[in-house]
Amino acid sequence: MRGISLGGNSQKAYLAVDLRVINAETGEVDFARTIDGNAKGGGVSVGISRNGFGGALSQQKNTPAGKAIRAALVEITDYLSCVMVQQNSCEAEYDAKESRRRQKTRSALDLDD
Repeated sequence: MRGISLGGNSQKAYLAVDLRVINAETGEVDFARTIDGNAKGGGVSVGISRNGFGGALSQQKNTPAGKAIRAALVEITDYLSCVMVQQNSCEAEYDAKESRRRQKTRSALDLDD
């Protein structure tokens, strides 16, 4: 079993989900976006094995890592509602969030020009 720590022992938790919506008829990607969730408090460890996920996720809903997971899931459903149901200018909000997320990532990685 391998472990993944979301947020470690810190007081902040962050989760990024790379979302791809595949058109079942064409096999092409209709929508793609990285969605993230943030929360404050302690972390959670999750084990991964051939049989799937392990760990204590059910006990994490009130921890920052559990809240970050929930925040990402809520953001995913809001995004999917925007692009698949509303199909209006709401996507500009997600473009702006993506731009901010990418800038934060670049800053955190200290990439040279």
